[in-house]
Amino acid sequence: IALILVCFSYFVKNKKYFLLIQVFANIFYAGAFLFQNLFVAGFNTIVSIVRTAIFYLYFKSDKNNIPIYVPLIFTGIYILNFIVFYTSMLDITALFTSIVFTFALYIKNMQTTRCVSLLPNIVLCVYNFVNKCYSSSVLDLIESVVIIVSIIYYHIKSKKVTESTNITKNENNRVGKL
Repeated sequence: IALILVCFSYFVKNKKYFLLIQVFANIFYAGAFLFQNLFVAGFNTIVSIVRTAIFYLYFKSDKNNIPIYVPLIFTGIYILNFIVFYTSMLDITALFTSIVFTFALYIKNMQTTRCVSLLPNIVLCVYNFVNKCYSSSVLDLIESVVIIVSIIYYHIKSKKVTESTNITKNENNRVGKL
């Protein structure tokens, strides 16, 4: 279920819907981490559910701007969680991915969000594999491929729109010169 939700989320244009889908997908991630006794990753994912829900509410409201202190507060919570539940050097990976994902979601532009999400997703794939969370590792690998496909898809789509706009402008200029 998480895989379907996550894959679908990268193909929505609207940041608000992307965030809403991510909330539900993260519920499954949290369960997988906690089941494997990966407490830093598990509790960070629970915090991420709250973070993503709050970001969703900001984008849903007319404000549409998340104050910079909001991702900074979540970064502090992730660091505190890391200090409290630290068990191995691998926990630094969970800390890193949570912080990068926070700032990826903070960015308004969906294409930039997709691009910034790719690196921590690949790192998380390796983290899951090393920690023997094989199903989560496969999910993150597929998610990384989906992110790459969505980046390419929206890049090509934006180029077509730009080219179409330029053609229309050129045709209007020719008509104006006649």
